Amino acid sequence: MDFSNVRGVLWFLLNIYGIPLLLLLLIYLRITIFLGQHSNNQTLVIKQRQQRDLAVIRRIIIIISLLVTLGIPTTALLLILYITGQELSLFYRIAWFTASLSMIALSLSMVVLTPQLKNIVLKKFRHNRVVPLNGTVVGLIPMRI
Repeated sequence: MDFSNVRGVLWFLLNIYGIPLLLLLLIYLRITIFLGQHSNNQTLVIKQRQQRDLAVIRRIIIIISLLVTLGIPTTALLLILYITGQELSLFYRIAWFTASLSMIALSLSMVVLTPQLKNIVLKKFRHNRVVPLNGTVVGLIPMRI
């Protein structure tokens, strides 16, 4: 895609990036307002379910804000291109680097923010250790007195 075509870039950003982000934010805002209003006179099970739902929404908002933050350098470079009319020499490299960095950050944040995935990954790095029942130290040779 030619980045000098302002109308095409704006259309692309609006359809691919803006509308889904706006819809997600509106949906999650509505859910949090709904959960906040109905927190009175609820049973313990319903309150726990709402807290779990709120935790999931917080995680999703963290991921979205991370992706938006990583999109700022490319957006700044596009603004520089439109204001000056000259494309910087590292424009495509920085754009692709931030895109790949956001993919890595998305993968890592999914592992960190999802407790089940976090347990699976941590299980791979934990080493199973055998602990003797009688409290003796493994590796020592018993000596006769």
